[in-house]
Amino acid sequence: MDEDDARLAAELAAEAAANPPEEASAPTLERMQQLAAEVNDIDDRIAKNEARIAELNERRRAIVENELVEMMDKAHVQMLQAGGRTFKPQPYYKAVIPVAEQDHPGFTWLEEHEAGDLIKNQVIATFPRGTEEEAAAAVTLMRERFQMATVEKRRDVHHMTLTKWLREMHESGDPNKIMPPLDVIGGTIGRVVKITSSKS
Repeated sequence: MDEDDARLAAELAAEAAANPPEEASAPTLERMQQLAAEVNDIDDRIAKNEARIAELNERRRAIVENELVEMMDKAHVQMLQAGGRTFKPQPYYKAVIPVAEQDHPGFTWLEEHEAGDLIKNQVIATFPRGTEEEAAAAVTLMRERFQMATVEKRRDVHHMTLTKWLREMHESGDPNKIMPPLDVIGGTIGRVVKITSSKS
């Protein structure tokens, strides 16, 4: 939670403390309507605060991933301090192949460029209720013996594994390396400002 999120949470907590719930009373239609209206008001305020938090997070991202890192790099500033925190530009990597897209070209590219070992192959069998023993034995006998099983085969590359591989490829000094097309593996290579609390 960043400072803006914390401030909003504190404001909401203060309002809640200033307006404690009323003492329980006999249920009346009027009181029920009041409570329903209060829920509507709370939901509206939550929605507005969530929208504001989303805006603040987007603005923060624009600063640390674009504006500030570009200015610091251009000025050759390796570190700066503000408000008791240290701001330091560093490389940024990200790579994601959507699991839902089993025919995604990223899988094919990895397999064709000697990186297929990054891909996990999952075989998922769904059994009806009451077939626990059969499900346990199905590891090696899935399609041969248990015809009631619906078998699905999926490929997956964990985003952290793929991101680490992309970073290692990019930072490798191998002159024969072949970098993947970033759009094919959902990749991003850039720089971002890392923020840490300054040591006292």
